[in-house]
Amino acid sequence: MQYPLAREYMEDWRTLGTAAAYAGLTTIIPFISYAAAEQETFPDAIRRAQDELRGELVLDAALHGMIVNTPYVLDSLPEAIRMGVTSYKMFMTYKKGPNMSPDAMIIRAMAVVARAGGLMQLHCESGDVLDYLQDKAVAEGRVHPRDFPATCPPWTEAEAVNRAILMGAMTDCPTYVVHLSTLEGIERIRQAQAKGQAVWTETCPQYLLLDESEMERLGPFAKIGPPLRPADGLNQQAMWDGLAQGAISIVASDHSPKSKERKEPGWKNISSGRTAPPSPSARPQRRRCCRSPTARALPSADCPSPGSRARSRRTRRGSSASIRARGPSARDRTRT
Repeated sequence: MQYPLAREYMEDWRTLGTAAAYAGLTTIIPFISYAAAEQETFPDAIRRAQDELRGELVLDAALHGMIVNTPYVLDSLPEAIRMGVTSYKMFMTYKKGPNMSPDAMIIRAMAVVARAGGLMQLHCESGDVLDYLQDKAVAEGRVHPRDFPATCPPWTEAEAVNRAILMGAMTDCPTYVVHLSTLEGIERIRQAQAKGQAVWTETCPQYLLLDESEMERLGPFAKIGPPLRPADGLNQQAMWDGLAQGAISIVASDHSPKSKERKEPGWKNISSGRTAPPSPSARPQRRRCCRSPTARALPSADCPSPGSRARSRRTRRGSSASIRARGPSARDRTRT
């Protein structure tokens, strides 16, 4: 979730925190954004968020920064890191709008974060290519949701993952690839991990359980970025294998709740939305993956958490943790 909350989001912080508490969580780490139009610095945004969220939160919280294409804000990153915000997210796509940052800006930010021992998250898709393909589809009248995945082909994720890894290596910055969805992408990450580079990744339930055939039935409610992948199952199986073998550290929801009314126009365009399909624990035997790797990836992994220092984190005897065990025919149980 992102603070300040955009108007289209369907939750406030009290609702979100209460739901998280019922799920057995004790801490949330929301995104914090800054008022770029007002040239707000990150430290000012942190202080504002702390003041405004203090009365709304029902759980412990840390903050996780989001950087868009506003170079001025990089000058305030060192102070923000000293204030305790040590992890940041940047986008390599979404060219129409402020989110997509050029490689030069990403490199500058990674260098600052690396010097402070922080972590950089990257949304890895080739923004220039996607922008061209989506404009071309619209010009040709291919605007149904089923036309959307073809404008974001799997290789565009792998190409951006490769750039992210190389920029991370150049700046010595711990790098976290968000919501991975492709076979080519996980192969490149495996190569970097095998060389000892500090690279981690996550996938999401939708990339484990669904494919692009859902676009015909669900339309804009299945529009996500990156998109659902082809129905041949190769990318989906690669995600299950990555979990089983430890190359993928976390299963994350990419939660972004919006109203049905805001999604409905997507039947006639190819704009992207967000979704959070069922938990992967509901259908573990549909893939060649046992329950244990999936369970390992959900509560903890050898992966730095956003909002934390870039170091190994794992649930161990004697440490504090909240774990929720869930089965299709059993009562949920939470242990802290």
